[in-house]
Parts: sequence; C-alpha cells; structure tokens
Amino acid sequence: TKHFVIENCKLHGARYGPYIEGGGITLYNVTNGTIEDIYAFDNDLGISIVHGENIYLMNITAIKNRYSGIDVGSESNNITLYNINASNNGGGIVIGWSTNILIERFNASYNVGDNSGIAIYGSSRIFISNGISSFNSHDGMYITYSSLITVNDIKTYNNEKGIRLDVSSNNYLYNISSTFNRISGIYIVGSNNKLFGINTSHNYYTGLYISYSSYNDLFDINSSYNHYTGLHLHHSSFNTITFSSFYFNGNYNIHLSTTANNNSIHHNNFYSVEHGVLAWDSGENNHWNDSSRFGNYWSDYTT
Repeated sequence: TKHFVIENCKLHGARYGPYIEGGGITLYNVTNGTIEDIYAFDNDLGISIVHGENIYLMNITAIKNRYSGIDVGSESNNITLYNINASNNGGGIVIGWSTNILIERFNASYNVGDNSGIAIYGSSRIFISNGISSFNSHDGMYITYSSLITVNDIKTYNNEKGIRLDVSSNNYLYNISSTFNRISGIYIVGSNNKLFGINTSHNYYTGLYISYSSYNDLFDINSSYNHYTGLHLHHSSFNTITFSSFYFNGNYNIHLSTTANNNSIHHNNFYSVEHGVLAWDSGENNHWNDSSRFGNYWSDYTT
C-alpha cells in the first residue's frame, strides 16, 4: 500500500506462468502507484492491473502484445489512463468488473484479437475521452453489461462496428464520429442511453442500429452516406429521435421494422436517398409529430 513509481522502462518477453505473470508490468492487489513513460511490447499482456486501486498510468506505449495492451480487472477502482497508445495487440484497452476509470488521450488501433480497440465488461462509472479507435478486427469500442459509461470526443473508423453497446443502459455518448465501419457506426442493445452530437457516415450497413432497446434519447445526430440506412430500429420501443439530419443513405434514411413500436421521431431533416424512400415505418403507433403536431422536414414534400 506504499506509494510507488515505475518509470522509464522498456519491458518485453513476459509470458504467463503458473501464477499470474504475463504482463510487462503486473500489479496484483496494490494501491497508490504511478506508472509512466513505459514501452511494453511482445508480452502476453502489456500492463496488467488486478484488484488495483489509485493507480495512475501516463505516457504508455503498449504494442504488439499477445493479448491486451492494457488490462484492468477484478474490481479495480480509481484507475487513470492518460496518453496511451495500445495498438497492434490482441486487444487494445480492456476494462473488466471495475469502477471509476478515466481513459483520456488514447490511440487503440489495429488490434487483431477477439477484443476490440477498447472493451468494457461489467463495469460502471467509466469516462473515455479524446481518442481514436480504428482499423480493429472487431469493434472500435465494445461495452457490455455496463452502466454510467461516458464516451466523449471520440473518432472511430474502419472497424467492424464503431461503438457497440450490448445489454448496457444509462450511458452517455456525445461528440463522436463513427465512419467507414464494416457493419454499423453505432450499435445499441440497451435502454435509457443518451446520444447527441453524433456523426455516422459511410458505414457499410447502417449508421445507427438499435435493437431490443427502449427509452433511448437520440438528438443532434448526423447520419449520411451509409450503404443501407441511416438509422434502423428493430424490436425497439419508446425511443426518441429529434433535431437530427439524415441524408443520402442507401435504401432508407430511417427504417422502423414491424417490431419497432411507440417511438417518437420529430424535428428532424430527411433529405434524398440514393434509392428507395426517405423513411419506412412498418411498426405500430410510432409518432412522427410532437404533441403540438410539429413534424419533420421532408425534402420531397412539395405541397
């Protein structure tokens, strides 16, 4: 529990043994540490923190590690990651079953394993800001069974999915650009999430895909030039989409499937599509006006 510092190290070649090794740095059940100016490569894990508390990581390069560049797990608390390059690993930055984590100024790209650029499992009160997650073999950012996650000022591109919320609720995503991903810019399974200031464009399938979700609030969304649709709602109800723009998507700017009911879509702009129609609603009781009958702007509405 004494304060300690590890700095100015180049660490490589660590492998899993009979206990818990495998990290260029492995911290197990320790508190009050500072780790800075570290270059960790060709380890099983670049830096591993298990049951850690009050740990500060700054100016870390963790590349070409077999599994994760940085792995924080098992009820770790109050961990700061600042100015991190976690690229070309099996996974970039992995957070599991932990709380009060700050990740600021990062590059998590070209990671090739099962994990994503950033992966968060069963955690809460995570703040992620000012970073890039690109060219990962899976998702740019994967958040599952987690809540109270704030994602701000992020660029994610050329991943499978840019940002994926899976069974995760009460999270905040804003000021995000998610483009040129192989499936979707943002993929949501969860409730009571808030998204605003979002740009999803040039994704192969859809800009935003919302499935088995309810009571999500989306506003100030710009979704354009996606191959299939700007926004797709599937098995989702009581979501609100307002003050957003959808244009030049493939088949539809917005598509509500037969299982998307009781959603509210108003104060939006719908411009041209490449082919198909501006919007398609196959659900029931979806509202395209607010309570004062204010609807949306439709570029092909001429009367």
